[in-house]
Amino acid sequence: MRDPRAPEAIGAVLHRRLGALVADLRVRDGETRDGVPDGLHQARVTSRRLRSALATFRPALDREVTEPIRVDLRWHALSLGAARDAEVVHARLRRLIPESAVARARVDRVLDPMTRSAGEQVDSALTADRYRTLQVSLDRLVAHPPWTKAAGKPAEQVLPRRLRREQRRLDRRADRAAEVRDQPGAYDDAVHDVRKAAKRLRYAWEVAEPVLGGEAERQRTAARELTRLLGERQDITLTVALLPIIEAGAAADGEATEPWEGLRREEVVRADHIAAETLDMLKSGTLSAGVAVREK
Repeated sequence: MRDPRAPEAIGAVLHRRLGALVADLRVRDGETRDGVPDGLHQARVTSRRLRSALATFRPALDREVTEPIRVDLRWHALSLGAARDAEVVHARLRRLIPESAVARARVDRVLDPMTRSAGEQVDSALTADRYRTLQVSLDRLVAHPPWTKAAGKPAEQVLPRRLRREQRRLDRRADRAAEVRDQPGAYDDAVHDVRKAAKRLRYAWEVAEPVLGGEAERQRTAARELTRLLGERQDITLTVALLPIIEAGAAADGEATEPWEGLRREEVVRADHIAAETLDMLKSGTLSAGVAVREK
């Protein structure tokens, strides 16, 4: 077995990535507990980056060790999700609604209870035995990586293959979304799957950048733009789901519902535009990494 700690080995590259992410998760954990702005969001992002790394580079690690960690990382990200969603929707609506004390008060009345409930869920998750177990598992993963024989292979050989795999995954999901474009429910789910695949490709390029250099930087930037657009679409989807509740409250209080209905229509159009734009980008190859990595 070639030494996975050798500087040129994929094991060494992956070990640096995992170590940095585990350390960052500790920092974000503290920021989330202290209510630091954006701390919760960054905690979720770091958790997803860790989970993606363990998925993309499965051949280099013993799956019997890493798969339970991936399950717990997913639980961790989900436990923070409701609080993050409430933050996002609250901020988006405050940007979109007019400078009206009545409108802002209505938004606050709907979202403040959701925010409090989600915050309690976060507090419960961060003090749970399962989270403490996850922290121990991550520390052990970095201290004693469960390498396989593949971990000793040169990173310059492994990375292009793994990147191609993630690109194919994204392309398949984009094709699926295009196939169900006229089926609203299935289309929303398919575009969300495209977003998840795009994030995983983006995170893979982040790992590759120190090894593959400038081309990896360009591809990472392209993937980041794709995830930014699809992230905005997801924010819109969350907002659209909440607007009928706000409309119903306005109607019950004898207030006009037309502004809320109009906002909902505008958000739906914007979401459709973003989905179409990103899928067209993928179809045209504008954001395709498939031709950007050479087989070593």
